Amino acid sequence: VGSVSGAPDAFFRQGPCVTLGIDALDAPGPLTLTLGTNPAREQTTINVHAESAGLCSITLYGVDGKNRATIFEGIIKEGRSSFQLATAEYASGLYYLVAKTPSAIRSVSLHILH
Repeated sequence: VGSVSGAPDAFFRQGPCVTLGIDALDAPGPLTLTLGTNPAREQTTINVHAESAGLCSITLYGVDGKNRATIFEGIIKEGRSSFQLATAEYASGLYYLVAKTPSAIRSVSLHILH
């Protein structure tokens, strides 16, 4: 695993980079992000595919840009990883999931309906 210039926590302190208006940035590259169920009522599966192991954060943001939840923060393995997000605890509305590595940022909109 390579290192990030500065301290690893400097990578995670950077603010959100949410690409509004794009449902999924899934172009071939070092990182892909998809959702199992969207819109979601009770839960959804977050699928991430990384070309190589390394630092990764997956964060849920509201449309106001506020961090609603950190889904994952740490070293992600090479290949596919899945995470469950219980959506029942969030109000109905539009949210953004952002997966971030030192070399890529991907976002996907998540609609929660109750």
